Amino acid sequence: MGEGFDREGRWPQVTSLTGFRVMAVALAALAFFALRERVELPRVDVLYRDALLWLTMLGLLGLALHEEPLHAGFALLAMLTGSELLLFSLVQQRMWIGLLLGGSCSWG
Repeated sequence: MGEGFDREGRWPQVTSLTGFRVMAVALAALAFFALRERVELPRVDVLYRDALLWLTMLGLLGLALHEEPLHAGFALLAMLTGSELLLFSLVQQRMWIGLLLGGSCSWG
């Protein structure tokens, strides 16, 4: 081993949780594609249903895997976006949608 060999400089530093997180997202994607046809939401378009399920699932997964407040906030925003998509599909009244968005904007 010469002086020019620096093992730590050659290999990227990967945390032990990275592999677990990649596997968890891959399993979430498999579960999404396996179960998305079974979920039926009344008066919700198929595209909105898929976006709603994916955002909610990744939001929950993000809350479970990250302990840092910034990542948890992004995951919570993803879940909030999914719930807003469901509300927009079910409720067609501008007043309720405006109240929800006004409340979510004042939180952030």
